[in-house]
Amino acid sequence: MLPSRFSHRTCGPTHSSTILRALIWESSQPAVYVTSIRTEKAYHGLQGRFDKRVSHGLSFGLAYTYSKSWGDGEAGGQEGASFQNPRDRRGSRGLYSFDQTHRTVANYVWDLPGRNMKGVVGTLVGGWQVNGILTIASGFPFTITQGSGDLGLPNGSVRPDVVANPNIDNPSRKQWYNPQAFQRVTCQIPSRPDLCHLGSAGYDQMRGPGQRNLDFSMFKNFYIKENYNIQFRWEAFNFTNTPWFGTPNGVSFTSASQITPNGSRDGEIRSIQTPMRRMQFGLKFRF
Repeated sequence: MLPSRFSHRTCGPTHSSTILRALIWESSQPAVYVTSIRTEKAYHGLQGRFDKRVSHGLSFGLAYTYSKSWGDGEAGGQEGASFQNPRDRRGSRGLYSFDQTHRTVANYVWDLPGRNMKGVVGTLVGGWQVNGILTIASGFPFTITQGSGDLGLPNGSVRPDVVANPNIDNPSRKQWYNPQAFQRVTCQIPSRPDLCHLGSAGYDQMRGPGQRNLDFSMFKNFYIKENYNIQFRWEAFNFTNTPWFGTPNGVSFTSASQITPNGSRDGEIRSIQTPMRRMQFGLKFRF
């Protein structure tokens, strides 16, 4: 039996087909625009934080958040371009696209020993400072969609049917989920009227790759007088050059009569959320 979290609602083809015909008919009628700001949303979170104040030149902190952000009406009161079924808002309820179940951030600042040294040795050894921010977090949710033309709806993308568990044991950039766990919904195949209904796949029920990022910097302070110093800065963002992969591709079909996804790029990740390693240098005069 399919886990319920992959399906927004169980509905028979007859009921879903009736709704679909009504939606298509409504889209062909003269437009009457109604603005609605009603939505249901919730955030639940547990937060913890520990900070160590400066002693012996070292300070550090650790923060952790366990949370869930969910609801309907994302993106300013809309699910992208529209709800799949405006008559069933709960059918488009799911995790928000910015939800991260786990998020841990650690930071430190360390003034290395040697600041009070004199002469050439003090100039070379003293005045160094290292800093870092480590972020480890869950990936963002995403929705599996197919082309809206299959059902003849005017707005947004259509979600397919779920026929199996799409999760795989060892997801990779080449294959993040199992595309064959989904099935096309379409009204364009006359011999398959059973496929002419709204898909059962839920909104934002899949989750993309997590984040592992370390920002590192090193400063060198040259003390001229008590209130004057020059600081040389080297800063590296994503110091370990670890990729944070983006959202996987959805499902696609090589022909109008194809029901099971068979696109060559289905489930593949071809983007990154943040840039790879970047470095910058700076010189600052402080007084």
